[in-house]
Amino acid sequence: MLVNSFCLLFIIKQVTEVYLPMEYEALQNWIKSHKSSWAERGVTIMCDGWSGPTRKHIVNFLVYSNRGTIFQKSVDVTDVPSRTADYYLGLMDKVVDEIGEEYVVQIVTDNEAAIKAAGYKLMEKRENLYWTGCAAHCIDLMLEDIGKKKSVANVLDCAKVITRFIYNSNWVVDFMKRFTGDRELLRPVITRFATIFITLESIVKHKTVLQDMIHSQEWKHSK
Repeated sequence: MLVNSFCLLFIIKQVTEVYLPMEYEALQNWIKSHKSSWAERGVTIMCDGWSGPTRKHIVNFLVYSNRGTIFQKSVDVTDVPSRTADYYLGLMDKVVDEIGEEYVVQIVTDNEAAIKAAGYKLMEKRENLYWTGCAAHCIDLMLEDIGKKKSVANVLDCAKVITRFIYNSNWVVDFMKRFTGDRELLRPVITRFATIFITLESIVKHKTVLQDMIHSQEWKHSK
């Protein structure tokens, strides 16, 4: 037991004192390779709010350029009593300073009212950049509103019943894939409202083969 503990401590020491600094240096060099193109084409700052199962509220900042996307930082705003437009303005303004205003072409955020107001204030303060609302988030909000219509909600509920029934049994899932060409009905995406509509589209696309499945003799004689 003592030998195992010693070996574990040795491995941890090697990782933290040797390999971690090496990885950090490699990552910094990779980020520098991105920054070399910023002066030529500029960058977009992407601001994304995230709330997890622990009820924490995190705001992530990423930097997008023609070379790709790099992570800038996360800010834990869980304990902030009032996340107003001025508060979000301070966050975004600080990130612009960290990256360099001369490189920033636009900042993209979700469409929360306070963040939108902060975006407009940022454009007033820094006249050489633009605020843009996230198109994906906008579409997701549209799908949420569409899904609240009674006629649409009924159809979505039927789609949920079908997928729950199929994915509640590994045998049914495997049997279904024989008819769908090994394709799934569920296609999870980042936003839940888009997920259900994409799943509904998949059910409609595979409607004929799903009907063939439940009319097959193997299905009729299964448990």
